[in-house]
Amino acid sequence: MINTYNETDLHKFFKEKYATENQGFTEVKVKNYICDIFTEDSSIIEIQTGSLYKLVPKVQDLSPDYKIKIVFPFPFEKYIENYSETGELLSCKRSPKKNRWINIFTELFGILPLILEKKAILEIVAISISEKRIKTENPVQTKNKSRRFLKNWYKTGKSLNQIIETKCFSEKTDFIQILKEEFSTNKIDMNNFTATDLKKYFTKRKLYLVISLLNKNGIIEFTKTEKNKRYYKLCETN
Repeated sequence: MINTYNETDLHKFFKEKYATENQGFTEVKVKNYICDIFTEDSSIIEIQTGSLYKLVPKVQDLSPDYKIKIVFPFPFEKYIENYSETGELLSCKRSPKKNRWINIFTELFGILPLILEKKAILEIVAISISEKRIKTENPVQTKNKSRRFLKNWYKTGKSLNQIIETKCFSEKTDFIQILKEEFSTNKIDMNNFTATDLKKYFTKRKLYLVISLLNKNGIIEFTKTEKNKRYYKLCETN
């Protein structure tokens, strides 16, 4: 089948699920692109288990003529399954790192403006996954040679354990609501907060990129500088 030679189990599962639910056809060529799902009402559904920014050119080119939904499975929890090179399960443990809805903003670089411009709808599926790793006797490099320091294992894929929750995002208010809920839970003043209030959600490198993304797209608004700190508030939702 077209374009499935390197398809992951996770991508295949969601592609088949959404194709069935929407009476769609998979791997359909539209203009110069292969689309994951093309429905009977001529809508396009893209399943993206990698970086969302990679879909930007496709969305920009196809959105004038087609309705597009992007389905993004986002791991809220992860289990690590370690196997021997002969396939024996050695261990299974839960990763200490967990995501919350607020963490989706680290995934929205490039694609957020297109959602707000109504060029696509974003459906985020919060999931639990298992990541499979093969233990090796000697340190190995990844196929894309991305490791700075070699490790005694390599990944072989991811599988779905559970669908936790699904949310659709098509309006600015949808994204603001995510922040409102998180701020309320953690008693952060939504009308007077700084980057420091958000540092527990994001790495230092991504924190200020997220602040910039939210500010540029009218989700938060800069209000003042005081004692070398920049203060923001959530934008109005009505």
